[in-house]
Amino acid sequence: MRQFSFRRGLNEVQTSFYNCHGFGRIGEASDAADFDDVGADTLGHIGEFWKGNFQVPNLQKLGLSNIRPDHPIEGVPVADHPQGFFGKMHEVSVGKDSMDGHWEMMGVPVKEPLGFFPNGFPQD
Repeated sequence: MRQFSFRRGLNEVQTSFYNCHGFGRIGEASDAADFDDVGADTLGHIGEFWKGNFQVPNLQKLGLSNIRPDHPIEGVPVADHPQGFFGKMHEVSVGKDSMDGHWEMMGVPVKEPLGFFPNGFPQD
């Protein structure tokens, strides 16, 4: 299963928000070098692009930039008193494609690389 570390937050609202693929990621994964993904930081780069005008007030209140308070997303300040729990997940599957990620979210981590077409698709 995914490893998840919590940081401080209030437990007043029993709502869950899970960011998966579509919205964006914050920072690179611990194994980024293995997948030529060093420097990946979708949300950080969006904040840089908008030069501090990237505004997601509700996610900011929940603690989005509190995930990495030493380098918050431009335009999304660290919440002094976050209204939610926040953290960063790291995949344990060996691959980083959508199938591996979705299988892992359902409790089935991929322990060996999937090799459906390692040399590309067949001609026919």
